[in-house]
Amino acid sequence: RNIWQVYGTYLFPVGDNGLQTGFGKFASSLGYETNYAKDNSHFSRAYLFNFLPFYHSGLRATLPVSDEITLMYMLTNGIQQTEDFNDFKSNHVAAIVKPTSAVTWTVNYYAGQEQPDGGEPEGPDGYFKVFDTYVAWTATPALSLGLDVNSVTNEVNKDDDALALQGTGVYARYQVSSPAALSLRYERIDDEGLFGGIDQMLHGLTATAEYKLADGFLVRGEFRRDWWHVDFLSGLD
Repeated sequence: RNIWQVYGTYLFPVGDNGLQTGFGKFASSLGYETNYAKDNSHFSRAYLFNFLPFYHSGLRATLPVSDEITLMYMLTNGIQQTEDFNDFKSNHVAAIVKPTSAVTWTVNYYAGQEQPDGGEPEGPDGYFKVFDTYVAWTATPALSLGLDVNSVTNEVNKDDDALALQGTGVYARYQVSSPAALSLRYERIDDEGLFGGIDQMLHGLTATAEYKLADGFLVRGEFRRDWWHVDFLSGLD
């Protein structure tokens, strides 16, 4: 469980670029932000990053069908699961589209029965479903923009009413000079209780200034403001 990623790959001679397959533990491709803060524009994590899975274990296949489109499929044990915790596997399909060299658009759909069954044959059979799409656009050599739109539903049993979450993240980064950059992130999360445990509307605004003093030495200063429409402590006595 303490190993972040470990997998092996094999390239089958399919098409012009080959079918790359892998087996093991992978970082999740759901969500705009990566798992390493140094590779993001902000030090703190977005709401959607904290909510969506960090990793999966299973099989993965990636096929570039053209210079503009790459398809991916994963069969996994579930979200945040190295070992299987029920009798079901989860499926993840994705398309990565590059219409131009400046735009990368990723579309993900993930579905699986993510409820632990405790080894019981008649355990929970509800589905966890994620539709997630994000686009990165290098508008100019100095300005990059991003947008992440996400919709999630979850139910413990198939006959239950599903809880839902809809999230949107907007990102902007401007390279002021070779060592200095400014970044801005805004998020809006309409959560029926999947993320925070209560029905609420969350907003977050993050502004970050960074300066690269040397290779491998990056300094960041961040301002973050989060707010929501209900009293966070209203349910506590």
